Amino acid sequence: LYLDLNIKYHVGYDASTSIEITPDSILISGPKKQVSKINELRSSFLSLDDVKSNFEKTLLIMKPENSKNINFSNESVQIKGNVEKFTEGSFKIPFKIINLPSDIQLATLTKMVEVVFIVGLSDFNNMNINSFRVECDFEVSEKNNLGYLIPKIVMKPDVVKSIKVLPNRIDFLIQK
Repeated sequence: LYLDLNIKYHVGYDASTSIEITPDSILISGPKKQVSKINELRSSFLSLDDVKSNFEKTLLIMKPENSKNINFSNESVQIKGNVEKFTEGSFKIPFKIINLPSDIQLATLTKMVEVVFIVGLSDFNNMNINSFRVECDFEVSEKNNLGYLIPKIVMKPDVVKSIKVLPNRIDFLIQK
């Protein structure tokens, strides 16, 4: 089922979970020749503006043309959206260098990176520096002839909406 939605959230608000659809499937029955032509079902169009609270709506199923002899187990679906206020947080955390050959020693100009993230207000207090892990793969820098490391987030909580690492490159010197 393709949900035909246009949802615009109030500034600082967003969906905290995926939109729930009930029922999760619709049984279609009728002449095989007609049923086999149906590749997808669409919902009626719904537009919501300035959303800052949970919502629940009923959407009609848009029946395909020439579907007189086709039966649908449901004529509509219920959608439910959980909405929450989101906030930005950040932590300075150490990063780990991986795939560094044992005969090479690196000196980086910084030992910490800043992880900046967006998370729902209800989960904000559960975040701490141990919620995130950042690694720099020396092998990637070497293969691409880069004179810097690229920090990559390898562990983050599922509830984090978006995340970035600052700086996005870490200069290094090879010590001999």
